[in-house]
Amino acid sequence: NLLISDKEILSTTESTGAKRLFLFSKQALSMQAPDPPPCVLEPMTLKFPAEPSPSPLQFGSIEQQLSPLHQALEVYERRFMLHLDHGRVLADGADLRLTASRTCVTEQAVMARALRAAVSNLSVHFNGTLRLRSEFTSDFQSKTSAH
Repeated sequence: NLLISDKEILSTTESTGAKRLFLFSKQALSMQAPDPPPCVLEPMTLKFPAEPSPSPLQFGSIEQQLSPLHQALEVYERRFMLHLDHGRVLADGADLRLTASRTCVTEQAVMARALRAAVSNLSVHFNGTLRLRSEFTSDFQSKTSAH
């Protein structure tokens, strides 16, 4: 199925990371780490046919003299077939780029969930450290006031 709604992609980014396991590389997250490679949407160039595909219509043999109307129709039909072939190349290229775009968006959704999990983890550690510091400061204040 090529069509994936925006809600499906967004809903996966909005769910919690409780059932997911993310592995983080300290080396990849360091400030000196290179940026990740950009998402490339292939194909970058398309090859268009120079000649049309064979015609499904038969206008007669080469030995036969065709009327000017038949000749004009044959020229028109050849141009039409060439434009049809160009359209097919464009449609196939668009389908490939659309698939690549969906892959990139899905990868970004995974990265968003991983970042949310990392921020949540940091928040838990920050709050725990803040609580321990508060308890320590309270105990320290009570002990120093007792002396």
